Amino acid sequence: VYYMLNKPKGYICANHDKKYKCVIDLIDRDDCYCLGRLDIDTTGLLLITNDKTLSKRLLLPENHIDKKYYVTVKNKLTDDLIEIFNNGIIIDQKVKCKPSYLEIIDDYHCYLTINEGRYHQIKKMFLSISNQVVCLKRISFAGIVLDPHLEPGQYRHFNDEEIAYLQAALR
Repeated sequence: VYYMLNKPKGYICANHDKKYKCVIDLIDRDDCYCLGRLDIDTTGLLLITNDKTLSKRLLLPENHIDKKYYVTVKNKLTDDLIEIFNNGIIIDQKVKCKPSYLEIIDDYHCYLTINEGRYHQIKKMFLSISNQVVCLKRISFAGIVLDPHLEPGQYRHFNDEEIAYLQAALR
């Protein structure tokens, strides 16, 4: 089974937790889990499945799966950041991120595509250029795009086309 979930704020990507609400509670199935993680305050696309073979292939770092985010920042974005992100930003004073693709929408909004998934990576990338992420929403994962009709907390089954696309992309 494959679900697309529009993760709301305030939920963690886990099956059980004593302190926080879990995204799995939204679909009411104990046999499923998230492919990839989003921070508690990050919203957007989550793929949820019970297909362990798919998750192993999808989450391997060497597969470099693209993840695209809609980002709102505190300080004004400038065109020179496109090249800075494309060259790979250093986070945590010593870790160089792989090149990423920044598309500036306006002064405070952009799309950022990454193909790795370090802890708080996007937030740290913007901090390293003296900016702060105000809002972060994943809008695509492995070429699967978040259904614009899903409200936060809503989910739906993958359609046949999405399942075929995911399986073909990982061959």
